[in-house]
Amino acid sequence: VDRTDVSNNADSSVAFGKREFFSALRESGLDFSVREELGNISDEFILVIGSSQDSVINNLIKDNTNIIKAPAESVFYERVIFNNNTVLVIGGSDAKGLMYALNEISEQIEDKGLSALENMQSTLESPENKVRGLDRFIKDENDDEWFFSEDFWQYYVQQLAKNRFNRLTLITGYNDGKKEDFMIPVYPYFFQVPGFQKTKIKKALQKSPENYLNQLRRIGEISHSYGLEFVFGIWGHGRSESLIDGLPKEDKVYTQYCSKGMRELLKRVPEIDGIQLRVNYESGVGGFGNT
Repeated sequence: VDRTDVSNNADSSVAFGKREFFSALRESGLDFSVREELGNISDEFILVIGSSQDSVINNLIKDNTNIIKAPAESVFYERVIFNNNTVLVIGGSDAKGLMYALNEISEQIEDKGLSALENMQSTLESPENKVRGLDRFIKDENDDEWFFSEDFWQYYVQQLAKNRFNRLTLITGYNDGKKEDFMIPVYPYFFQVPGFQKTKIKKALQKSPENYLNQLRRIGEISHSYGLEFVFGIWGHGRSESLIDGLPKEDKVYTQYCSKGMRELLKRVPEIDGIQLRVNYESGVGGFGNT
């Protein structure tokens, strides 16, 4: 019984978990049908998938207060009896928890076959850490090979989701001190900051700012489709002129440039869930006693 409501969103995290789950069932040789309601089902073994927020799921697990009160992103498997039938509820406290549950049981079915379902005991798992993230750094133009690869991001973010990571941070400017400070500052690589039309990249790059901007949005979309927050990190915010012409010379004006650049970035890339500033001496921010 499918108690998930993702019929109109094939790119949701739950839809991903369901694809993995149904694929594992088919490959195991199981003959099954999918219904939306329990009704008068009289099969000997029934699987019900959904979140504890669903009324049907909530009614099946109402005697287990630990599951009902479980925190966000929790996973549960619960055996109950319904109309003299054995029911295995595969669920989560929310959409992410349900995706984790479906991915986990899918891998167990692939490894152990249908015995994974038959031997599944009532279980409740809740995350100890609210944020479980991984950082990925863009160092130079050579990283375009993976930055612009749809196959890479689909595989990479899927693996993060299957291992219950919930945040991806993409960090730019991780190359201070090199001959060419790529993406320092980052804004000209994605767009022209309003009011600073003289700023331009010296080097003829293979990809245009529009290409970089569209791909940044795509990475955010992919992250969301697998239940991950997308955070944009900036390591170097200094005034580097190795690759960029026309940057403001005065500190106050350069500060305005960065401020407007940040606003424009968040406006143009709504997929960004958070900003990470690597505020340290290496990033161009002066240490104690410096300005």
